[in-house]
Amino acid sequence: MQQSLSTPAIVLEGLMSQSPDLHPSSESPVLSTVRAWYDATAKWDLNALADLFHDTYYHQTIPAIADDGIKNKKQALDYADSVSEALGKLPMKVIFHYELFDIIESQNRIWVHSRLYAEKDGKILFNNESIFLFTLTEDDKPKIKAIREFVDTKTLSDWKSQSL
Repeated sequence: MQQSLSTPAIVLEGLMSQSPDLHPSSESPVLSTVRAWYDATAKWDLNALADLFHDTYYHQTIPAIADDGIKNKKQALDYADSVSEALGKLPMKVIFHYELFDIIESQNRIWVHSRLYAEKDGKILFNNESIFLFTLTEDDKPKIKAIREFVDTKTLSDWKSQSL
């Protein structure tokens, strides 16, 4: 089964809208798991992320120049926890938004073209488009085995230089 959806979603404080174009009525369990990942990531819900990851999970950032090492499940959750903790120390609330542009599903793999941006007091702090390749287990309640994230290296480099 291959499915491609190409209408952008509307975002609300980190949550994707119920846009009919990106939420088909017969959504597969694989796509539901990927949507749950986006939701948990935007909310910094580490317990939900841990539940979504298979024990053999890993995250790889591509191209290699942007890579900060392949992270296994524990490393990915520790990294998310450290970023979440740092954000929690900011004096103003930072709101994360995901916007999905394209979704292509084929069996236990899903490609998603998306944009993540963070805003504080109406000012955009971070704005980056990525393409994610999710590989999931093949069962009734799929778990995420791998995420390969193709990033915009210029935006990432600019953000890292401003953050230091």
